[in-house]
Formats: sequence, C-alpha cells, structure tokens
Amino acid sequence: MTQEQSNNGLPPKARRATAGLPKGWVWTTIKDVCDELIGGGTPSRQVPEYFGGNIVWLTPTEIAKHNILTIYDSREKLSELGLTESSARLIPTGAVLLTSRASIGFVAIVGCQLSTNQGFASFVCTNALMNLYLAHWLKHQKQKLEREATGTTFKEISKAKLRGFDFPLPPLPEQHRIVAKIEELFTKLDAGVKALNEIKVQLKRYRQSVLKSAFEGKLTAEWRNAHKGELGSASILLEQIKEERKKKLGNRYKEFPPIDTSELPELPEGWVWANLEELAANEPNSITDGPFGSNLKTSHYTTHGPRVIRLQNIADGEFIDEYAHISPNHFNSLKKHQIFAGDIVIASLGSEPPRSCIIPESVGVAIVKADCIRFNTHPLMKNRWINFALNSDPTRKWGAKVVHGVGRPRLGLGKIRMIPIPVPSATEQNQIVSEIERCFSVADAIEKTVEQSLAQSERLRQSILKRAFEGKLVPQDPTDPPASELLEQIKRDRREQERTVRGKLLRKNAPALKGNR
Repeated sequence: MTQEQSNNGLPPKARRATAGLPKGWVWTTIKDVCDELIGGGTPSRQVPEYFGGNIVWLTPTEIAKHNILTIYDSREKLSELGLTESSARLIPTGAVLLTSRASIGFVAIVGCQLSTNQGFASFVCTNALMNLYLAHWLKHQKQKLEREATGTTFKEISKAKLRGFDFPLPPLPEQHRIVAKIEELFTKLDAGVKALNEIKVQLKRYRQSVLKSAFEGKLTAEWRNAHKGELGSASILLEQIKEERKKKLGNRYKEFPPIDTSELPELPEGWVWANLEELAANEPNSITDGPFGSNLKTSHYTTHGPRVIRLQNIADGEFIDEYAHISPNHFNSLKKHQIFAGDIVIASLGSEPPRSCIIPESVGVAIVKADCIRFNTHPLMKNRWINFALNSDPTRKWGAKVVHGVGRPRLGLGKIRMIPIPVPSATEQNQIVSEIERCFSVADAIEKTVEQSLAQSERLRQSILKRAFEGKLVPQDPTDPPASELLEQIKRDRREQERTVRGKLLRKNAPALKGNR
C-alpha cells in the first residue's frame, strides 16, 4: 500500500508530501536533508607554490564512471597556500561527490578530508540521510542532471538547481536496507560484467592470433600444400605491378630500396615482402595524408555536407560510422585529400599505429583529416588483405619500433610508406581473406551476444535503482520511525543551531552595545 492510499485523511499539504511513496516515506528536497552543498576551485597555475602539497585535490576525470568508489587520493595535490588562495574548500569525510560540469553525473564518496576543482558539487549529509543512499540516488538521476545542465562551452548543473531537486526520503533503517540490497545485487552484476569483459579481451586476442597465423602462412598451410603448382609466385605479381608503374611514370620511375628482412618473420615458399608504397595504385595521391593546420579546423565543421574521415572513424580493422562534415565549398578547396569507397585509411597518430580500416560505400563524398593516411590499393592486390596485414600483430610490433613520441605516438608518412607487408599470390590472398573472415564472423557473433548481455546488465542496474527509490526493492518495516520524524528533527536541530549562533553573536557584541548607551 502506498503512502498516498493509506493517508487519504491527511491534510492536502501532507498528502502531497507523501504522494506515490510507500508508508513512512516522504518527499523532500536536497537542501532539507543536506547540511551543505560545497563547490570547488582551481588555484592559479601561474603560482607553482599552490601545488605539490599534501591536500588531496580531485578533478572529474578521476571519478569512476560505472561504480561508486570511496576516494582517498588524487593525481595532483594542493598546498595550504593553494587552498587558501582559491575557492577550493576542504570537504569532510563521508560527503558525497558529484561531477557537475562537463562530465555530469558521476559519483563518489569522500574517504578523507579533501578538496576538488570547480567541476564538482559535494553534499554533506545530515544524520537523517545515509550518504550511500544519496550517492546511488544521484547516480540514478544522471540523465535528469544532464538535461537540467546549462552552458555553452561546458554544460553544468548549478548548485541552486541541485538544492531544489525533489528527493524521496525513506526511514533511516530502510535506507540502510536499501543500500545493502543494492550493493549485494550490484556485486553480482559486477562479477558478471567482469566475466563478459574478459570474454571481449579473449576475443581480441583470438582475432590477433588468427591474423598472426594468417600472415605467417599457417592458416592456409594445408590448403597451400593441396594446391601446389597451381599458385603463381608473389614475386611475379610484384613484377607486374612494377612494370605497370614503369610504363606509366617513364623517366620519373624510381626503384624502391630493398627491404631489410633481418628482423621480419620468415615467409612461406612463394611469398615475398613488399613496402606498402609498392602496393599502391599507379595514380596521383594514392598514398597521402590529410590537410594540416588552419586548412581544416574544428570550427570548419558543419551539420551537413561532405564527410571528414578522422581518427575517431578508425578501429582495429573496422570503420566506425562517427560523423563530421564540412561545406561543399570548403571540400572543393581540399579536394586533393579526397578519399573513396574501397580506400584504406590509416591512423598515423594514437595507440597501436598503424591501425586501419576500409572506407565503405555509405560514406559517400569525403576527405581525410590530418593524422589520417589515404591508401589506394593497386588493382592486382586485395585491399582486404592489406587492411588485415596493417592490423596484425607483426605489423603492430614493427610500428612500435619506429613510432616516435610518448604521449602522442606518431608514425610519419615516410615511415608508413615503408611498412613491410607480406605478399602471397592473388589466389592465396583471396583464400586467406576468406578464412580470416570466417573465423572473425564466429568471434563477431560471440561479441554481439556479449554486448547484448552488457546492455542488459546496465538495464538491470537501472531497474534495481528504480525499484529501490520507489520503495519496491526491500520490504518495509512498520516499526521504523517515519521519515517525517527525521525531517522534523532536522528542523529542530537547525533552529537550535541558529539560536546558538545568535546567542554567541549577542554575547560577542554585548560590550559594544553597552558602551553605546
């Protein structure tokens, strides 16, 4: 029975305060159940003495996205001077941290006295409110918090709005039962999610194992032995490509330098090593990078128009359909960087270069951005073969040796032109690609099931929270003191505190008042 059903005889105001809630619960607001809502601040970076002390100072990036953790440390720390000279404040142990700016709605518990930057709102709970109950409720409100946020450069939910949020308050013993049940169920869910994520890691290893086997010639070893004498040599294939290039370029043709194979794996009989550039089409800009500097900036992006292919579009061998556009006029000025369906786009920047993917037909008219390399495969080579080769473990290991930069690892265009690619005959390329795709399709089917299970676990997590804050997750205990008594106690405590403060002020000012008579 809901509170609304059981309290029809109450006055209208009391009925509104308990509408839709279980017996003993009451609607209130954040400001009524929290003693304080604390912001944060950042000292000036121009003063080194403000940093490097012992005061824990958090930024939103340090708050876990999926779990509610207790925080005891930070990457960066403030000095006493830095705290004093900024709007950062010390937040007491047990307070609830909420990221309120940019990344909104991530929650943690304060494990020791600490401070934060301005990307937080920190709640100091009264004795009527269990901090973990509030933390889980705030986590459940993430979408609402994001909707209520305002701002242009950074979205932010104001403390004024947070203070006025309607909040379902159960009796204190029930808060403890609800939190215990949530954490029991979430622990089981987390174990399941961990197992599912481990399967994803294993699938990634499996795919790399398939590629390694493919480019060592082991994946088609039996097939190759069964077709001995029927397969042409890859050296003949490369010679054909070379002769075409000579004919097209004439006096401009230059021989490619020989490949140093001393640190490369041994290839099966009939295979050869080739530089990536040797396998490009005999056309201008067959291997080229995107426009740098002011030619293409974020401010040039539009909501419609030709596509811009960026690093965000390149996964491990797969194209990610993430959108960015420029105007037709701007596209025409950058047309030499155009990329076409069937081309390979290679990431020259970021983790594990040279990862790559193939541009699908659905992309339409597009250019590549800086740090993306457009590669047009020679018609005698299979683009899917080269794409798999670029994402294979042997090529990644080669890339790791020649990449430069630590924070932003990069492979220059010159290095990418020289990537060593194992080349079998055209017939065997087709066979190996078919085998890889057959193996990958099995992995893809398993991964799809895993992703569905992960999505279901997140829906279940939200369902648990919804039931918790509707009073349906644990049974009510009729002997629990009602939440309305908690609110009355808070009001009494605050009135008493105000009287105490006023009394101290009067006693402090009494001599001055007496002297003025």
